[in-house]
Amino acid sequence: MLDPKFYHSQAVLQRLDQEAEGGPWSAVTYLRDGKAMLLGPDGAPDWAPDQFMFASDMAKGLNNWLHHDGFWIVGWTHPSRIVLLNQPGRSYTRMVMIWFDQDGDPGFTVESEDSVWKMLECGPRQWAEQAEQAWQQWERLMHEVLDPREGQTFKRAQGQTAPSQLN
Repeated sequence: MLDPKFYHSQAVLQRLDQEAEGGPWSAVTYLRDGKAMLLGPDGAPDWAPDQFMFASDMAKGLNNWLHHDGFWIVGWTHPSRIVLLNQPGRSYTRMVMIWFDQDGDPGFTVESEDSVWKMLECGPRQWAEQAEQAWQQWERLMHEVLDPREGQTFKRAQGQTAPSQLN
């Protein structure tokens, strides 16, 4: 089980800010004990119920079945300019599923700008398959193509200094 501090680390929050290009965002992840952790720039996410349902279901499933010894955060960025009456929360236009490694460092992002209804219609299996394919590609690139040697990588989320800055 990962240390819960990783979920609120500077690396995690900075990556979500980057994905949102400095704008508002809302995200969710699930700890290994099954508890949901909501994330947002102001501490509490503000999002439409259908988007929360999609993100919550995907985060729970990915973290239960496809965590690859890391964790997934699923969220929404880029608020819609359209305001729907009688709908609580903010509606967003971009969904992100970000995988973080066991050290809390971000790996890659799976994203979509499809409507939430289209995402729900596709079903969780299709999104889980896309996430798994992305992880397989990332794993291959990191360990077969780049093949980093000892000392060429570092644990940024844990505060380690880049090897290039040590000299």
